[in-house]
Parts: sequence; structure tokens; C-alpha cells
Amino acid sequence: MILTIDAGNSRVKWGAFAHGAWLAQEAAQPEEITQLAARWKALGVPVTIVVSNVAGDTVRAALEHQLRQFPIAASWIKSSASAHGVRNHYRNPAQLGVDRWMALIGARRLQRGPCVVVLSGTALTADALTANGEFLGGLIAPGLRAMMDALAVTTAGVKISSGDYEVFPRETRHAVATGAIASARGCIAHVREQMKQAGHGEATVLLSGGAASVLAAHVAAPLVTVENLVLEGLLTVAQNT
Repeated sequence: MILTIDAGNSRVKWGAFAHGAWLAQEAAQPEEITQLAARWKALGVPVTIVVSNVAGDTVRAALEHQLRQFPIAASWIKSSASAHGVRNHYRNPAQLGVDRWMALIGARRLQRGPCVVVLSGTALTADALTANGEFLGGLIAPGLRAMMDALAVTTAGVKISSGDYEVFPRETRHAVATGAIASARGCIAHVREQMKQAGHGEATVLLSGGAASVLAAHVAAPLVTVENLVLEGLLTVAQNT
């Protein structure tokens, strides 16, 4: 069994892979990390453990404590200049968030044509990946919830519980939700258009993350939703090292 762990800004996502298929892909809130050891043990003993962490040292320490039950050490992945068919054109490759790096490698695993790799969580990232595996760069914007929360905090007249996308919103909560979705859609469309103008053709959007199910209805085809691109990238690393 391969155990893959993606420690993000708001949740810890993890997956267990064996015999050519995912046995489980789940997510835990930070306060639930203490329950993970028992859940992992119930699935078996991993032969490889790979982790990406953008959540900081406190979460890393909590995960390390949960992983002590296993007889092997976890590999804590870092971004690099190239790996597994992807070349990182960040000016300083090490500064690229490891979650984005793993998502790009996961996208390369699943899609060989040009693509826009989108993670839609606390932040929205939209990264350009060419057909030959060149990561050109990408955008970072607030995620849907962060955009809506920012208005609630900074604008006295906007108090939001929830809202839905509408073509012509007639309630403030729907106007805010529609604005957030349209902004996210615009970021994705911008990267796709820039790739086309640069001669890389029509890019497929690979969409993953907590808000993927909301955004999917508003992103133009070709579009593929993936449960967790970061875990797909971690699996690629585990299987090829």
C-alpha cells in the first residue's frame, strides 16, 4: 500500500493506493489529525509514504506523530526544477508551492495535451502546463469562500450566509456568490487564452479541490474534474522513486 498525504491550508487530504486502485481518498480537519493513525492502520501497512505540506510546522509535527506507528519513514516532498516529465519554469523553482508542483505532476500523469491545472481550495491556482510538460507559470487568487468572506469582513452592508450562481442576481448573497464564481472562471479563462495566444493550442482544464464541484458547471469545455490532483502527483512520485 502507498499512503499519500496532502496537508493543505484548511484540510489534510490523504489517499491509500494498492493493487492498481485507490482504496480510499478522504479529508480531515486539523482537529481530526489525531484520528488518522487508526484509520490508516485499518487499511494496512504502507510500503511507501509520501507527503506534501503547505500547512506549516505544527501540522507537520502532528502528522509525524500519527505516522510513528509505521516502520518506514515518510518522504516529505519539495518542489524542484524538474521531475516526472514536468519542467518547472519558476524563477526560483523551490518557491513554487509543493501542492501546485504535485498537482502539475498529477496532471501530467493523467493528461498529455496542453492543460490548465486548477486547484480550487482556500486559494485558487490556475497553472499553465504545455503538451511537452513545460510549466510556464500561473495565477493565484482567493478561493470562492475567501472572496466571499473578504466582502463580509470589509464591507459593512454585506452579510453573507450562502448564495447561488444566478445570471442576474437579485439578492446580495447571490450577487456575491455569482461574483466569486465569475472571478474564478475569469482567472481560468485568462490562463487558457494566454496559452492559446502563445501557440500551445486549446488547453483542457483539469479541475480539482474543494470547490471543484461548484466551479465545474461554469468552466468551458474541454474540462476534466479530478478528485485530488495533488494525491495523483504524490502517487506518481511514490511509484517512480
